[in-house]
Amino acid sequence: MNRLDNINPDHQGLSVYIQKLAELKKLSGKISGSFNNNRKLADLRTNRDDPIGRIQSLETNLSATDHQVVQAFLCCLLARNYFAHHDFLDKELIRSEKSAFMLKGILLTVLILLNV
Repeated sequence: MNRLDNINPDHQGLSVYIQKLAELKKLSGKISGSFNNNRKLADLRTNRDDPIGRIQSLETNLSATDHQVVQAFLCCLLARNYFAHHDFLDKELIRSEKSAFMLKGILLTVLILLNV
């Protein structure tokens, strides 16, 4: 049985998966709380203005490591939303500091949550 099988089909999505896997990995509840409170930063339906920069400039009261994990989770969610529905950042994503930041976030998320 898959560890994500018990998620209600009506509530499946990357943000729920990230939160569930973080819980299974016993990551700090502060990480999940901050991720959940800042998910709007990855929403491209209402705000397309510098989405990667918004995540880069996020301020939290978390430790440096926990802060980086929250940013990574947000980058992963942003990438999923962007690549599934948009193309307005395509030129910016070619070899830029922001694309490197987002890619690092995706990789960090996968490495943290992979072996649950």
